[in-house]
Amino acid sequence: MQHTTVKPLGDRVLVKIKDAEEKSVGGIILTPTTAQSKPQGGEVVAVGEGKTVGKSKVEISVKAGAQVVHSKYAGTEVEFNGSKHLILKDDDNVGILENEEVKDLKPLNDRVLIKVAEAEKNTAGGLLLTEAAKEKPSIGTALPPPPMWVYLLIDCKTQQTNFNS
Repeated sequence: MQHTTVKPLGDRVLVKIKDAEEKSVGGIILTPTTAQSKPQGGEVVAVGEGKTVGKSKVEISVKAGAQVVHSKYAGTEVEFNGSKHLILKDDDNVGILENEEVKDLKPLNDRVLIKVAEAEKNTAGGLLLTEAAKEKPSIGTALPPPPMWVYLLIDCKTQQTNFNS
């Protein structure tokens, strides 16, 4: 049966998967059985109507057309109109990419963007380390949110809201 449209339900989002890199940085052609990394981003094609929590309606945090980064192993993969897509929960979207610069990623929900420290390139004795021998850093710097963000503060006692920018 051929379908022409897919409408995600509830808090689900339909994302067209970006194609995996076909060449390594060094120019080696990668086949699907080699070291191609699983894509973690794509374009939002359709969104559900949101979810209800208690008596409140929670809207989807992304809109159709947005370029998103999502959790690596999230979602259900489906083939649709000759392309691979994922049906994801809205919470599985990590951030919105306005351009190709990772530093400009807008984290979604309660997420924070961390710039991880670079791994040491040499040993204490001066020997050059291979990529496999380098230890992954476990520290980094939290990047500040973009200046256009507005923070909503809610006083739990009085239920008053204050907007800060």
